[in-house]
Amino acid sequence: MKSSESRSNSKLVCFLCNGFPTISETFIISQISNAIDNGFRVSIHADYINNNDRPLLENDEKISKMLSATYVRQHAPDSIFKRIVQAFVLAKQESAVISLAKSLNPFRFGVHALNFRNFFSYSSLLSLDKPDLIHAQFGPNGIKAVNAKLNGVVRCPIVTSFHGYDAHTEPSQLTQVRKFYSRLFKHGDLFLVNGNYLKQQLVDLGCPNFKIIKLPLGVDLNKFKPLPSRPDIGKGNVKFITIGRLIKLKNQKFGIELLNLLRSKGVNASYTIIGSGPEIDNLKTLAQNLHVDRYVHFLGSLTQEEICRILPQHHIFLMTSYKDSSGRMETQGIVSAEAQACGLPVISLGFGGTADTIVHGVTGFNLSSSNPESGINYVYDLINSTVYAKFSYNARAFISENYNIKITNKHLIKIYEELILESENQSLLKIIS
Repeated sequence: MKSSESRSNSKLVCFLCNGFPTISETFIISQISNAIDNGFRVSIHADYINNNDRPLLENDEKISKMLSATYVRQHAPDSIFKRIVQAFVLAKQESAVISLAKSLNPFRFGVHALNFRNFFSYSSLLSLDKPDLIHAQFGPNGIKAVNAKLNGVVRCPIVTSFHGYDAHTEPSQLTQVRKFYSRLFKHGDLFLVNGNYLKQQLVDLGCPNFKIIKLPLGVDLNKFKPLPSRPDIGKGNVKFITIGRLIKLKNQKFGIELLNLLRSKGVNASYTIIGSGPEIDNLKTLAQNLHVDRYVHFLGSLTQEEICRILPQHHIFLMTSYKDSSGRMETQGIVSAEAQACGLPVISLGFGGTADTIVHGVTGFNLSSSNPESGINYVYDLINSTVYAKFSYNARAFISENYNIKITNKHLIKIYEELILESENQSLLKIIS
């Protein structure tokens, strides 16, 4: 730790994200915390402060410190006249007139450069100390960082993490999305993905293979862990749980339908759903129509601490995500790994990258069909207490070996340090030559 701090001391890493802080993106908070713990200075650049989730998170001392280092970019006014005036005022205030002029180059940025939005997209970077590295979360934020670099605002390496939706495209839009990301893939230094499925998506979009590093989102095994004793599982006691936004992609209706089938066969099962979103009313209506609403518990959005407490009180995690109408699929599904860290076997539909987060027949099961009936026999297998204990042990061991956040965090810090060192060496060579 000390050697890492000595190397990292005074180095500034800027994190670019959408809203901050966000409960569903605790992996970003974890990576920022990891940088701080390893001696880096950090600044956070967000499109907005997420006041919906902020009350649930800012009681954490680390979150409060992060918020004090968070800067919100100045958004471009809708009025083109106001936009032009504010752009010149901002450029003059921040001594960034040259950067503003570069941002208006239509030959580099296309005709849309002339609407002045390019300049506003990286406005929060103008007045701060120049960073030693930028870590952009999600592809569009990587574009903002690259634009800032091309316009002379920053000169540091740029790492961009893709997470899923930012790499998804329908076949009819492939050419357009490839063009959208072409500048990022050309000038960005490194791209992080959480698994093979997402890696292939980036390659299909035109990202050079040699620039991609697979780094799965890690699980804190000190937080996500089994209870000393869990209520015995059996036909008379099965507790299912799912965590995720209530959107069609997450497909929690599968869990409700599976619950209904099991109860109709005499299994005393219940189902806990953690998350919020636009599908809440549809899911509640489905539970009512199937007469299982007494056994479906909607807990809404919870903090990570609350999830760590509630998750291990259940028996089986349902990874219900599938392919939605646009063809989008889950790229990793960190919640599956967190559940296994708590000793919960997983029953997954196996779409996208979710299949890689479990070992079929060892830590859980990947179903061959999205029909709820396909999961019944696997549930019966796990109701056997001897089988369940074996799967529970295997699940924890698998995550400890493959998704331990201590290992993934060390890898990420090594990436930061190597990129910064390489950048410094290149700068030194330029000075010498």
